[in-house]
Amino acid sequence: MTTFCTYTEKPGSAGKECPLIKIKLVYEYDRTVETGKEGEICVRGPVVFLGYWNLEHDNHYAFREGWHHTGDIGRLDENGYLWYVKRKSEKELIKPGGENVYPAEGGKAILENSCCVNILVQKLHLPQTGMEDLF
Repeated sequence: MTTFCTYTEKPGSAGKECPLIKIKLVYEYDRTVETGKEGEICVRGPVVFLGYWNLEHDNHYAFREGWHHTGDIGRLDENGYLWYVKRKSEKELIKPGGENVYPAEGGKAILENSCCVNILVQKLHLPQTGMEDLF
């Protein structure tokens, strides 16, 4: 999670909005949530990256209305500090060959093998097929 601008340190928070980064939290249909409620973290500003390389479909969805929808859930407190809560469940899903796989489930299965100590499960886009695969 990126740390945003902070004016007064608040341990555990990701910081506050500042002149270079604007933050809003949204829920269904991109409606803004109330202070203290959880929603998807959306950011915009000159320091936000411009998009994913060669993934126009993903960019169209992730950069709606000029905001980068991060796929993370957070909440803003009464002082405007952002608190990270979790990753959106839909962002945790990988669909190799059309099957639904959650990285945590795959990781658990692999770690049951006594020869594995640490692993990383992530998705890899396969441009030639337009599908995702596990890596």
